[in-house]
Amino acid sequence: MDNDFEEVDEEVWAYKTNHHIQTTDLVKNIISTVSELIYERAYEIILNCEPSNKTLGYKRVFFEFPVDKTLYDQFFNGRSGYRAQYYLSKKKGKAFDRSLIEAIVPLIVDATNLYEDKFSPKLCQQSLAGRYSKFWFSKQLTDPVAQAYLVCLAEEILPVRWKRYWEHEDEPHKGLLAPPSDPEGCCSILLNGTFINPGSGKDWDQKPDRSEALHNSGWT
Repeated sequence: MDNDFEEVDEEVWAYKTNHHIQTTDLVKNIISTVSELIYERAYEIILNCEPSNKTLGYKRVFFEFPVDKTLYDQFFNGRSGYRAQYYLSKKKGKAFDRSLIEAIVPLIVDATNLYEDKFSPKLCQQSLAGRYSKFWFSKQLTDPVAQAYLVCLAEEILPVRWKRYWEHEDEPHKGLLAPPSDPEGCCSILLNGTFINPGSGKDWDQKPDRSEALHNSGWT
């Protein structure tokens, strides 16, 4: 874990998690959760592969795993968590992503029983450890049908840069929200792998402006 990770000042961030946690401890808890799930509760994991709907021949592996409500809140909404690192700088956000990927992906790749009937260990490694792989909210929360759920949430994460971005945007102002779960009441974290062409081994960046968007608005 990068010792240079920081926390956003409490007054700047505004939102308070139930149990504040240091970034290093947050990462340890995520790694511990993934390890326990793989070896004891693998049935709770979603691990699959999907094709790109924009670039023919490319596909990516995605890994979604449940966490408890406190860890979910700390990870996505806390001032030491995922979006907080991207708020501080694009460099810190990318480094946070990469630190978690380097710790978690080997555990997933080694657990071949989770995916051997769907794709190869090579694709699993190439995609999940790829240079464009990123963590994010679950698909249930980012699907357009979740708009009705999001628009009912209070705006609680309030750094000035993000507030200015959303000032003239239609609701929901997603970057300012602190979702307690997805619309189904479930708490899970998604690792979207990099899109890979299995034949050539080439990769493709689906969202080249993602880091910029997160830094400026808190959402992507």
